[in-house]
Amino acid sequence: MCPSHGFEYDGTGRVRVIPANGRVSPVPQNFQVKAYHVAEAADFIWLWYGDDEPRYQPKFFEDIDNSFEYSEFWESWNVHYSRAIENQLDPMHLPFVHYNTIGRGNRTVVDEPIVKWVDDTMFYFYVFNRVDDGTPAKRADQIQGDARTQVYLEFKFPNITDNMRVTAAFAPVDEENTVLYIRYYVRLTKIRLLDKLIAIAGIPFNKVVLHQDRAVVLTQVPKKSELKMNENLIPGDSPILEYRKKRAILKGESGGSNG
Repeated sequence: MCPSHGFEYDGTGRVRVIPANGRVSPVPQNFQVKAYHVAEAADFIWLWYGDDEPRYQPKFFEDIDNSFEYSEFWESWNVHYSRAIENQLDPMHLPFVHYNTIGRGNRTVVDEPIVKWVDDTMFYFYVFNRVDDGTPAKRADQIQGDARTQVYLEFKFPNITDNMRVTAAFAPVDEENTVLYIRYYVRLTKIRLLDKLIAIAGIPFNKVVLHQDRAVVLTQVPKKSELKMNENLIPGDSPILEYRKKRAILKGESGGSNG
């Protein structure tokens, strides 16, 4: 229902009721708007704004269920969504941008992240940041097999412990603006109200971390990233490169040059 004049629509975009004309009055055929595919999952409304059928169904984290309580906040950034996402895929900025929060420890050397695709829409990348001990960064094939399970991020986003999660959703507004939704999930006690209070208490710290990122991301030029750009990448950028490759494929499949 339109909140301004109360027009009521059905799922196809057809206006069914115009209150000003009376509920029993017929509605002319030209009262029609474009309809989009929407779904509800994980307390989000998911919208597919393409002209074709949705390519994927909404997917959330399989290990986040109703046993968690969460708190959330959202912000609008003047940046293309690709830059906001790539910031989360970059392990190299942690000791510099987040030197006094999640990047403490001066672990400036980044052994090549290992990227593991799970399916068409999700991958894990394993992070190996360490203090500079005089040895160069290792290639992925030089990293011990048992080290691959120590710290990882999931592209849909980071796991902290088995009982805490911080998730970030990036909703495109247009070519230069994105809305970020940050959620802090908690399952630390058996008392749901207490877990909810813990989740709420964690929001200020998550805002500090996010705003450290924002100060950098908003200055990036160009605002939108692409697979082929006039830039130099290093092994630590491998998660970003994997993301760009998949995004380029999906853009090609949809037949669009934007996105």
